[in-house]
Amino acid sequence: MARNEKRLIRMSVFLICAGVFTPALFGQKPNDAICKGKPLPAGMVPTGEMISPAECPVHDPYEKNAWILGKVGEGVVSCTAPDYEHDSAENIRFLACGKQVTSDCSPHLDGTPNGIILRSSKSCSLSFIQDMCDRQPENLEPFTVLLTYTHLEVCGNSPGLNARRLVHLEPGQVSPACGLQGYNSEPFFFGPRQADTYIEGNPTDVYVDRLIIVREFFNPDCIGRNRYGINAIVVKRIVVRRTEKPHIFACADSLDQPRNKFHDDRCGVSNGDNAVLLDFSITT
Repeated sequence: MARNEKRLIRMSVFLICAGVFTPALFGQKPNDAICKGKPLPAGMVPTGEMISPAECPVHDPYEKNAWILGKVGEGVVSCTAPDYEHDSAENIRFLACGKQVTSDCSPHLDGTPNGIILRSSKSCSLSFIQDMCDRQPENLEPFTVLLTYTHLEVCGNSPGLNARRLVHLEPGQVSPACGLQGYNSEPFFFGPRQADTYIEGNPTDVYVDRLIIVREFFNPDCIGRNRYGINAIVVKRIVVRRTEKPHIFACADSLDQPRNKFHDDRCGVSNGDNAVLLDFSITT
C-alpha cells in the first residue's frame, strides 16, 4: 500500500475517533455543546466548557467559548446561575442553592467556588428562605413572596401541604414564586408591593421601590393552575428614580392600571395584550 494511502487511512481513523469523543455543537442532549451566548435548550444547563474555535466566535484561541450541556435536575452543578427572565420554564423552577468547586467550569481567580448547585424550591435551604405554617403570615419583611408550599411536622399531623416557603427579595433580586394571575388570587406577596422613598425630603424627586412580574410559567412545585396551565411567576424587585425613563419590561399583572399594553409570550400564552414597558417619568 502506498505511503500516502496509509497516511490517509490513519487520518480518517483519527477524525472518526475525534468525532466520537467531541461533543456535538447545537445539540439538545447531555454532553452536546452550544456556543456561549446562545439560548440554552429547554431542560439543559451548562455543566462544562470546551474550546471550539471553528464553530463559535472567539477572540482568544485558548478561550473556552462553548458550553457542554447537562440535563437540569436536583443537585446538578451548573457553571452559571439560572436566568429567571430568559431561560426555559424547565430550568427556572430550580434555584441557585449554594456553590462548590468543580473542575468542569472555569476556575475563579480568587479560588472561590465556581459551580452553582441547583435545587428545587422545595428542597433548597438558604438563610433568606423562611418556612412558616400555613396561615396568614404576620410580621414579615416587606417584599416577601411565596416561593412554594411544603409540609412541616411542627405545623400539624395532617399529611398534606401545611406550610409555606417564603423569600424576601432585596432590590434587584429576581425569584420564581407560586402565584395564579398575579395579584388577583391568593396573594403571592406579603407586605407592600410598592413603596416610595423621597430623596432628601423632596416630594418631586422620589425612588419607586416595587415588585413586578417578568414571567409566567408552569412549575410542578406549585399547586393549582389557571385555564392556560400557568401556576407560577417570576418576580423582580426594582428601585427606579421617578424622573428616569428606563422602559422596564413587566407583565401587565404587575400594575394596578396598566397602560400601553402589548402581547409577549413571557407573560402567558393567552391571546391579547399582557405586557407593558414601565416608564417612571409618569405616574403608574
